[in-house]
Amino acid sequence: MSEILWQFVLSSGRVRICRIVSAVLILKFAVWINDALMQRFCKLKLWLNSFQFLNKFMLIQFV
Repeated sequence: MSEILWQFVLSSGRVRICRIVSAVLILKFAVWINDALMQRFCKLKLWLNSFQFLNKFMLIQFV
């Protein structure tokens, strides 16, 4: 009886550890994706700002 109980405790402990590890990995992955997207978005924003600046500059040149 105690063996079965011990095995259950071990297996549930393993499951809990696996869940914790997977949750941590998912969180790290989400943070990494978020950082990558933010960096890309900032680059895109900078690129768009420079493009708008060039457009304004061109308009001033033509006028």
